[in-house]
Amino acid sequence: MNNSTTITKYWLHRVSHEWSVSKPLLDGGLLSYGWSRLVDEGADVISVARKDGYDAYRQLMKEHCPEETKPFMLYNFVVGMSTDDTVVVPLYDGKFAVYEITGETRVATSEERKRVDGTLADLGFVMPVKRRTGDIKRADYADNALVRCMKYWGTNIDITKIKNSVDDAVKRVKDSKPIHVKKIVSDKLAATLREKMSSAITDPKKFEQLIAWYFKKNGAETQLPSAKAPDKGTGDADVIAKFKLLGDYDFETVFYIQAKYHDRKTLTGEEAVIQISDYLTDHTENTAGTYKALVISAADDFTDAAKDMAIEKDVSLINGPEFAAMLIDSGISGIDSAFK
Repeated sequence: MNNSTTITKYWLHRVSHEWSVSKPLLDGGLLSYGWSRLVDEGADVISVARKDGYDAYRQLMKEHCPEETKPFMLYNFVVGMSTDDTVVVPLYDGKFAVYEITGETRVATSEERKRVDGTLADLGFVMPVKRRTGDIKRADYADNALVRCMKYWGTNIDITKIKNSVDDAVKRVKDSKPIHVKKIVSDKLAATLREKMSSAITDPKKFEQLIAWYFKKNGAETQLPSAKAPDKGTGDADVIAKFKLLGDYDFETVFYIQAKYHDRKTLTGEEAVIQISDYLTDHTENTAGTYKALVISAADDFTDAAKDMAIEKDVSLINGPEFAAMLIDSGISGIDSAFK
């Protein structure tokens, strides 16, 4: 526990690794970390780190995990993160949650590590936490400093220097006062746009055309693959958008997009994620560039199962309200040309 000479710290810590297990653990009050290999091999990481310090811990890591290039992150989890500290946990769908640490890090039990199929997830360590607030939309409640912080892709980092940003976000959620005026206005305009579009978009093909128009307006070369294309493979993409870099380079960013147009109240399920993930696997070319799979749905949201699968398969999900907001942000001038 923090003593009088120790400052209560603020941390960012990700639990996207082994999401199907780490998320239920978090919901149950346990923040988790990987490196189960250390536990399985009998390395007494916690004792060595706490009693003998970083140098001894680093030597232990070299013996068991010589390939590890960022050993300080597990050290943070074992030694740095202490009772009463605050932890920001990025979640899926542009959200995050804020927790308070309530106890010391310990080795995860076999029961805590179990996947649905009974196999053990790569989670070696857990610490007890309680939620201060959860499922916060970063676009609504996080200031620029906190948003930039959440773009850090390491497992954890000390963010005490922006503690005020974290506390302010928690307070704004409690008071129901979003931070961004633009977001408030954009949401209202997007809701109106969705209502009007429901009469203009009468079939799935028009929805695909609208998506293609959006990407083209933002600088992409777009195409709508034929459903009968001979190289379509096992997956399915409705729209392909390619962004080429400036200059004489072969690099490009390619988005493979599955479009789902159905009733707004119908939650889009796992099938869409599987279709676009399989398409990405079948069509990723061996050239320089970045390839990304998206599902854009006209519905209000996706099922929890689809969201979990999207994380596992690295597929981005965009629901109806989000897509409408994207259209508003990019400007809807010329939108009628999407359907010609």
